[in-house]
Amino acid sequence: MLQILNNTNNDPRIICGDWNCTYSTVSNSLNPDVLNMVSTPNPRHAKLLTKLCDDFELADPFRTKYPNQREFSYVLSDPTKKNRSRIDFFITSRAILQNITECTISPNLQSKMFDHKAIHLSTIVKKSSNPTIPTISHAILCDPDLDYVVGLAVADTYANSTAALIIGGWEAIKQQIGQSKDKLRCAGPSNIHMLPGDRSEYDEPMREGLIAEIREFLDG
Repeated sequence: MLQILNNTNNDPRIICGDWNCTYSTVSNSLNPDVLNMVSTPNPRHAKLLTKLCDDFELADPFRTKYPNQREFSYVLSDPTKKNRSRIDFFITSRAILQNITECTISPNLQSKMFDHKAIHLSTIVKKSSNPTIPTISHAILCDPDLDYVVGLAVADTYANSTAALIIGGWEAIKQQIGQSKDKLRCAGPSNIHMLPGDRSEYDEPMREGLIAEIREFLDG
C-alpha cells in the first residue's frame, strides 16, 4: 500500500476495507469504535494506521462527519456475544472530505455467511470552473463521406423547418432522406479507413452504387 500511495502523488485517495483495527487509538473505555470489549482489536495496527494517515494526509470520513456516533461494522455470529467494533471503514484524502455527502454502515448483515456489515460512501464531484471547449479533430475534414453526412443533415433540418413544401412533397423528401441515411450506413466507412483487402471485389462496387445514389439525391 505504501508503494501505491507514494506513486499516486497528490491524487485524491479513497481506500476501503476490513482494517482489523479501529481508527481511534484511545483507550478501550473511551474508544467510540468498540463496545463490550476487553481490549481494542490490534492496537499496534491502529497506531500504524494513524501514522499512515498523518504521513499521507488521510482521514476517516465517518468519524469526521459523526465524531460522537457509535455504529459498528463487525458483529459476531454468536447472538449471545454482545461485543462490537467498527473495523471496516473508508480512509480518504483530507482534501476531499468536504465533497463527501454520506458515509454510512448498513443496519443489518447482508448474509448469514458474513459477520461484517457493508459500508457506503457518497461523494460529489466539483465541476471545473473553466470547462474546456469540446473540439473535433481536423482529420474528419479529410473524410470523403463528410459532404454526404453534412448534406443529409442540412436536408433533414430544412425539411423539418420549411413551410415551402406541400404535405405530399414533405413526406417524400423525409422518406428519401431516411433512405439515404440508411444507404450511407450500409455503405460502411470510406476506403481511407480500411486496410487493403478488407473489402471484397463484390463489396466495392456495391458501396460505390450506394454512394452514387446518395449523391444523386443530394444533387437533385
